[in-house]
Amino acid sequence: MNVAPSLSSGLKSWVLVHAICSYSFSIIALKGSHHHYPACFHDGDETRP
Repeated sequence: MNVAPSLSSGLKSWVLVHAICSYSFSIIALKGSHHHYPACFHDGDETRP
């Protein structure tokens, strides 16, 4: 069963897809878990030293 025209093009496509997905997941995780600005504090929150 051939999915790609050649082994090298299939491997390149696989690496490209995994690189894009890994980068996207990393950026989403980084942006979602790091809040280092004063606007993220709510009423009643205490700042840490």
